[in-house]
Amino acid sequence: DDFADVCRLFKATGRPADADCGSRRAGYPESYFARFPLPQDAVRLVIGQLQTGDVYGASRHYPLPEHRSHGLSAQAGLLYVTLFFDVNTLESDFVAMREVVDRHFGDAWVVAYALGCNADLLS
Repeated sequence: DDFADVCRLFKATGRPADADCGSRRAGYPESYFARFPLPQDAVRLVIGQLQTGDVYGASRHYPLPEHRSHGLSAQAGLLYVTLFFDVNTLESDFVAMREVVDRHFGDAWVVAYALGCNADLLS
């Protein structure tokens, strides 16, 4: 019975066809991730750590300020996906999102969030 529920949960993702992957329809993937709600306190802690810390310790390899977004690019991909689990921050918290953009996406507008999957933040 539980297996059938899990299959139903993940069967129809609403993901655009491969030809349309360059565009993102309104409300996707937020509506998809809402099917599997996570504890909001835990999501906010993860976002806070990804937002302010250097999870992979990459900053020491990119000491110049103009290279910071490249040094944090792997972390930025995780943050990109994690923000979809906290729609409030994503849509309403201007201060937090401004900090995210300034730190992680100042000069890198294409985010690699999984192997072979990129998101163009300008579109």
